[in-house]
Amino acid sequence: MRDIDRAVEIGWQSESAERRAKNRQSSAEMLAERGIQFETKNMGAHLVVSHDGKVADFWPGTGKYIPRGGGRPGRGVFNLLKLLGVKP
Repeated sequence: MRDIDRAVEIGWQSESAERRAKNRQSSAEMLAERGIQFETKNMGAHLVVSHDGKVADFWPGTGKYIPRGGGRPGRGVFNLLKLLGVKP
């Protein structure tokens, strides 16, 4: 691999890691502001979110969520809020 290719790849990895860290923080803040209960796992990389009897596993860095007890997985904190029945 050429040095320039390696430098570009490292730059993308750094930007991606920063973006995921920012997503983890802003998503957790958004849930807390709306009074949504969640349990933090793995230093914030995984949240177990519960509201109105519904529970979902949420990875805020990537935005992925999986509803427990069945349901379609998806992405995005706003889609998660909609799934949980939270009013905008």
